Amino acid sequence: MQASEVVGILTCHRRREERLCTAWFGLSKPDYMAAWSALGLRKANDVDALEFEKMIAADIEKHKAPTDFNAFIDHYNRLMEERAAFFRRQYRIKELLGMGGFSKVVSAKRLIDGNSFALKISAKNFTEKRSIELLEDELRIWAKEELIHPGLVQLFGFFELPEATVLVTEICEGGCLLDALEEVESMNEASVRKIGAQVISAILHLHQVARVIHRDIKPENVLCTHSSPHIEGRVLLSDFGLAAEFESSGLARLVGTPEYLAPELVDMLHKGRKAMATGGPRPQLKYDERVDTWALGVLMYELFTGFPPFNDADENKLLRKILGEDGSALEFPNDPFGCCSPGCISLLRALLDRDPGKRLFGDALRSEADSWLHSELPEGGTFSQRPTFAIETAKFRRRKLKATGLATKACVRFAIEGRNSAAASIQQKFRNKGDKASAPPTEAKAQDIS
Repeated sequence: MQASEVVGILTCHRRREERLCTAWFGLSKPDYMAAWSALGLRKANDVDALEFEKMIAADIEKHKAPTDFNAFIDHYNRLMEERAAFFRRQYRIKELLGMGGFSKVVSAKRLIDGNSFALKISAKNFTEKRSIELLEDELRIWAKEELIHPGLVQLFGFFELPEATVLVTEICEGGCLLDALEEVESMNEASVRKIGAQVISAILHLHQVARVIHRDIKPENVLCTHSSPHIEGRVLLSDFGLAAEFESSGLARLVGTPEYLAPELVDMLHKGRKAMATGGPRPQLKYDERVDTWALGVLMYELFTGFPPFNDADENKLLRKILGEDGSALEFPNDPFGCCSPGCISLLRALLDRDPGKRLFGDALRSEADSWLHSELPEGGTFSQRPTFAIETAKFRRRKLKATGLATKACVRFAIEGRNSAAASIQQKFRNKGDKASAPPTEAKAQDIS
């Protein structure tokens, strides 16, 4: 077998690009080399994706590497074990910081200099909706040089291990903003300004400089350098797992967290469900960065009250409230908004306008926010006891609307079928060469790397 044949076997078409088939061969693809280059990093004692591809081709030329499916997997696994050993020599995991549906975040110390980092560890689960393809998208976002900003969590490295991937990021010792909100009994407008100014700055940079839509802005994804962010320290926007670049194919997906979904997204969701039920044509998804500014408005409203402006434990009722189908209107109760400045109320109304055409974004948001931040503060503006709603439903709010509507379900289904088909095709080509191939595993479990 010629090296070119093997490279061809390991290549499949996905999304308009030629990439190494990641169904069973992990995350090996040339994009990672570009990501490391953009970050100005070097993978000492490690082999990047492109070098791995070259190594396989060279070994086959010399008849040193295997040409059957089973032996190739063994070859790949040995490489992954080397990477895992290198990772263990570099970092010592300290404690669990949080867990999500697809990953866990731990704090770790880099042994060479004692510096602390946060590690986002994701299992290589090829049957989940957010698997290899979404991780590739996340890495592409992280690798953008324009993502460097004081209000955005920074990426310092990436490791691919046998059964998990690890993002090495800046650590924020104060936890997430949601945890801070649940501890604070009162917050005045000055405190909201301190937090809001930083989040607004980060979002505007993300939109206007990096040309990225976050798509999951909420208190859980705002990290704090101090446990009392309204008093001291900084807040940083994090988690680009659902982010998408402007004009990218990722905007064909409907993603987010229910309480923070913009009305236009909810409307698309309803149309998608209706089309799926009736067998009608799929609706065309069309939205822009204004879905982020709606979520910003929800977050800022929550800083004052402790809960989103539209909320309900029943998801269907919640979505109807966001659309205003049940007559729900945006309300500003006297406690706490009676002590807020007119500029604050005006900003919130403009962010939470159900009509995306009238909603603040871009330079208009910058101007309106600047006016509010430099206006005179009202006296007082605190409320005596934070409502318990946020605490009681925190677990509910953490549940992501990972993939909803017909378009996303179809996309996920086709992606999974495509990976299975690609793997089957690879096996068949090896069989045609007279080799026996065993069935690849259907699911990978998270590796304990502590």
